[in-house]
Amino acid sequence: MIVSMDPALSLQADEPIKRRPTLRGIPDVVAFLFAVPAGIWLFLATDSALAGFSAAAFSVGLALMLGTSGLYHAVNWNPRQLAVMSRFDHAAIFVLIGLSYTPFCLCTDMRFGPQLLGGVGAASLIGVLHSLLTSGAHRAIRATLFVVLGVAMVPNTPSLYAVLPGSAFALSVGGGAAYILGACIYVKRWPNPSPKHFGYHEVFHLFVFAGAICHYAAIWQIVT
Repeated sequence: MIVSMDPALSLQADEPIKRRPTLRGIPDVVAFLFAVPAGIWLFLATDSALAGFSAAAFSVGLALMLGTSGLYHAVNWNPRQLAVMSRFDHAAIFVLIGLSYTPFCLCTDMRFGPQLLGGVGAASLIGVLHSLLTSGAHRAIRATLFVVLGVAMVPNTPSLYAVLPGSAFALSVGGGAAYILGACIYVKRWPNPSPKHFGYHEVFHLFVFAGAICHYAAIWQIVT
């Protein structure tokens, strides 16, 4: 674990730079390069101003998260820079979680959609500010916060099921499940297939990509 010598920037990274797998961050960069045109395509395919806004919100959140993650993990930062980038990386995850709710809450007839979006948005903003302004929490606590915020939709699941096409509902649930499985891998640090080249963190990110793809496909059906 790396800790900055500056107490104000004291934030642990996942492991020392010298032990990071050679492919750390590369999948994130590739995913970002796909996410940008995919987001533009989604926006252009929308059929109303509200749908366009919702598609843009999700797409910006996804591109921001992937781009920040790629920068954080792929570049050999010094310890002080790494601490700062780690804060931005965690903040970007909260941004994506909050913005991912936008199409589901605003572009469907789901019960209490706007209220849910307001609550999740406020909680996500708190998460962003906490990530940027305070030292990093324990990995298990941080992952738990992400999961709890991510499953805020669960109480509204019956309503979501009633208003979405079957395939869109299945994709939205599948995306959430992929995120949760990824968080479990992150906490347990297993499986860790190749610590030198492609470790548990890379596997975790693959599940994040899978979750994002599922939600993208579900949102496509909602906003187009």
